[in-house]
Amino acid sequence: MSKLDKQEANRIITEEEFLRLKEHGTEGKALRCNEGQVYHGGDGYNLDPDDYANNVDYATALYASVCFSQDTIHTGLDRYNFLLMGNCALGHGETYDYRQGDLVYTTLPKCHGLGGDAQVSASIGAGGSAIAIARWVVLQLLL
Repeated sequence: MSKLDKQEANRIITEEEFLRLKEHGTEGKALRCNEGQVYHGGDGYNLDPDDYANNVDYATALYASVCFSQDTIHTGLDRYNFLLMGNCALGHGETYDYRQGDLVYTTLPKCHGLGGDAQVSASIGAGGSAIAIARWVVLQLLL
């Protein structure tokens, strides 16, 4: 599997931020690509950093998740948002391979259904750059 280079990864999350995130935790947090800003149910990506050795691995998976989600929207990207979800019932489901030319990146693990208590903590339009959206996610998680 491919990985972002250190410079690209640092644009999403530095090693220091990654260590703070692991210490701070992401309990019950997930990322969902959603039509609109209101959550009506569905799946998301588990944002838990504990399965990743370093910031490069985590940044790569987060970046791949954003890219993979953006690529599944065929029309009306401006109607979609990435929702940072809290109070989620999280699981570790399958991951997906996101292909970018000869590179293959693996997404964060999917959560099948986020549970009835899941709530939107923050949202951002899905039309931005994947690196900028991934950076926004990290900043929200570090609040």
